[in-house]
Amino acid sequence: MKLYKLFVCFFLFGMKLVSAQTVQINQNLSTSNNSVIGQSLYHVSESIYTNTEIGEGNFTSNAINQIAISFTQIGNPALVNSFKIWMKNVPVSNVLFSSGTYTNTGYTLVFNGSITPVSGTWNVISLQTQFSRTSNSNLQVLIERLDGIQHVANVGFTNGFIANTSNGNNNSVSAFSSRRYNGTSLPGATTSLTVTPFRPAIKLIHQNQVDLSVRAVTYPFTSCFSSPQSISLTIANFGNGNMLSGASNIQFRSGGSNINNINLNLSSAIGPGDSIQFEISGVEMNNVGLRYDTFIVSNMLDQNPTNDTFISTHQTSGTINQFPFEENIENATREFQYNYNVFGDRNLWLTQTGSYTNPDQIDNLQPRSTGNKFLLFDAYGGSNSSGFISRIFGSCISIPSVNSSFPTRDVKLSFWMSHDPAAPFVYDSLYVVVTENKGQTWQRIKGFQRWDENLDLPDWRKDSVDLSNYVGKTIQVGFEGVSKYGNAFGLDDITFSVTPFCPNPPNAIAGSAVQICNEQSYSLSLGNPSISGSADSGYWITSGSGSFNGGSIFGSALQYLPSATDKQMGSITLSLITNNLDTANCLTDTADLLLTILPVSFDSVQLVACDSVYWNGSAYFTSGSYPWIGTNSEGCDSTVTLYVTIKQSSIFRDTVQTCTPYFWNGNTYSTSGTYSFSSTNANGCDSLSILKLEMIPCVTTLNIKALLEGYYRGSDSLASLLFDLGNGISETESDSIQVFLWRNNGSQNFNYEFNAIIKTDGNIHLILPDSLRGFAFYIGLKHRNHLETWSSHLVEISYSTTYSFADDVANALSDGVNPGMKSIGANQFALYAGDVNQDGTIDLFDMQQAENDASSFLFGYESSDVNGDGVSDLFDLQTIENNSTLFIFTTSPF
Repeated sequence: MKLYKLFVCFFLFGMKLVSAQTVQINQNLSTSNNSVIGQSLYHVSESIYTNTEIGEGNFTSNAINQIAISFTQIGNPALVNSFKIWMKNVPVSNVLFSSGTYTNTGYTLVFNGSITPVSGTWNVISLQTQFSRTSNSNLQVLIERLDGIQHVANVGFTNGFIANTSNGNNNSVSAFSSRRYNGTSLPGATTSLTVTPFRPAIKLIHQNQVDLSVRAVTYPFTSCFSSPQSISLTIANFGNGNMLSGASNIQFRSGGSNINNINLNLSSAIGPGDSIQFEISGVEMNNVGLRYDTFIVSNMLDQNPTNDTFISTHQTSGTINQFPFEENIENATREFQYNYNVFGDRNLWLTQTGSYTNPDQIDNLQPRSTGNKFLLFDAYGGSNSSGFISRIFGSCISIPSVNSSFPTRDVKLSFWMSHDPAAPFVYDSLYVVVTENKGQTWQRIKGFQRWDENLDLPDWRKDSVDLSNYVGKTIQVGFEGVSKYGNAFGLDDITFSVTPFCPNPPNAIAGSAVQICNEQSYSLSLGNPSISGSADSGYWITSGSGSFNGGSIFGSALQYLPSATDKQMGSITLSLITNNLDTANCLTDTADLLLTILPVSFDSVQLVACDSVYWNGSAYFTSGSYPWIGTNSEGCDSTVTLYVTIKQSSIFRDTVQTCTPYFWNGNTYSTSGTYSFSSTNANGCDSLSILKLEMIPCVTTLNIKALLEGYYRGSDSLASLLFDLGNGISETESDSIQVFLWRNNGSQNFNYEFNAIIKTDGNIHLILPDSLRGFAFYIGLKHRNHLETWSSHLVEISYSTTYSFADDVANALSDGVNPGMKSIGANQFALYAGDVNQDGTIDLFDMQQAENDASSFLFGYESSDVNGDGVSDLFDLQTIENNSTLFIFTTSPF
């Protein structure tokens, strides 16, 4: 059955904490220190709230009479004087502001006074003049602070007032739905307001004159009752007018286990925003079960009936008077079904079905014996619960009194508590608690910790508490779990027993806990079992499914033969039970012996070695797992699996060509040859490195990759113009090109110019003077009809330097408007075509020269032939015209 929280209950179903109407506009939530109050001597903010955000028809018949604003930080001084709020209706098309001058023309002044805001909540301001909206219109709100005071930050903050904002509007988070002014001068007709999306978050409220509500209900703790009880109501006035005494009525109806029908007059007056406690006495709660309650507060002038009715439930517990009584948690109807959060914001008791585990446990916590459910105190689950206290308790218990026949009573509570060796120094604990006054006060009578240092795996232990001090009384018993956020423990098989005093109680000793191997049986005489007291015989039972060889009567030479199920479970309980000669006053005694059945043990060994490993008489050269069967320290069969990881030695070979001495592994080599170096690799194994060094003459080379837009033929290929016109010696020659090197060294510029051939694959190869090696230069390319292009950064010249303009547009300087090169395909870029007259730009003058040449049908090596096909024609003009529209210029680093 569900665990009901039905005591000292504060139900809030369906309650509205404001009355007739409230619209909250705080979507796109943010904050601003220059809104509502501002950071200077004076502040003005003007904002638009759309008809969609407010809701069509809202505040048309019921006017706005309150507005609320909120802050995340309060400045100093907190008191704000000369604070004004203005409102006006504007067309729905007015959703955005542009910067303009301050004016309050057309506005209605709805508030003029002072406020003292607090942070972290909505600050409600009652308007001095109500404001009604026009249907199908937007609302424009003007807020002014004219006190001439700078409200600075308190200690530890960086700003003064910080207001919550609803940025933009329902259409866009960045919409300029507000404009504002923060300055040192009083705002006037020439004061400029600056647009911003930081619009103050607000609540628009219509508060009724009369609005009465049931705010909360407080019940007695769940218990058994023999007389009518009282229920406490909290009645609140959410209106803005006084609720007169005697003007309101309260109706209380209940059904279910108990029937009530009570009508009362509310004799107390309630001011606006106030509440009172009201007692309903004579409430019938005697019958066991669940009751359904309805509370109705009524006033003929109440304008908001939606919060007048309050519905809740309450439980009356039963009484236990037949003993022994056992709660095994398995039944659908249980006595221990009520819980209460003594400390903390959530209940940690729950009913667990099946096994329970969490990442910190060594193994699952299994249900006891043949059951499948238990009560779980989960101190682990959820967020940190350290210090939380949760109480679970049951029905009333009527303990018989003493009389002449039974001058004493032995009253005992026994239960099973789970133990877990995980987190041994985090002492989650359990207390048995008792109340004698229907739950008004509880007394802790004994405490238990959930950790047993002798356990290897989670297990159950039986505990007990003496309740003889409560003879002749009606009490309730509970269990308080105290969390240290350590782990979890279980509770099961709760038993109450009431017996007369036994002068010579039977006593049984079953022996100490014992272990046997999986294939063995257990001789019951090994544990020195015995019976004493008034008992003269006994017999054995098992919690498992094995058998007794030779009978189960105490005193026989018996052996217990574990079943396959026993072996699978790993442990069972053997119990020795006595007889009872004094049946009038004494009870039989039971002693338990824990028999642990050790399985065939399985262990593993992990070995890591280089190339090979030797273990237990065998050599292993490859990774893998290898079983070994033997006997463990307990004398039981044991299988050990060897897991072998073979790590390999390594050999690295490297071939290097260089013209300078080569530093390698701590040594410098200047002659050709083969060299070796021994070390340890990342596996921890031998590592041999071999270097084949070839010394070559030193030459300084510069290799440039570039593409020409006009000459580009696709697939990283340029037109072979020089070869086609008979001016080249190879079909791989595209055209001649100039290469510039430039750098500045303080007051001196260094300029170098080289003539080169650009190949059809875009490669330009130069052999440079050795004197340039070690210096960094900007690289420039100049072609006879393409735009001169420079590298975007300095390039250091080494023995062999490579620079590509073709595959990264960022490698070329740009004019700040156009990219530094023309995109001619996926990750391919080329020099812009069309600078026919080489004046550093592509414009009409280039087109004019090309057009003149095209009209003359010029063939051959002409600068107007920008596409490199050997003729000046309209195709060249098309390329020049396209690039002339870009207004692109040569950009150089000097």
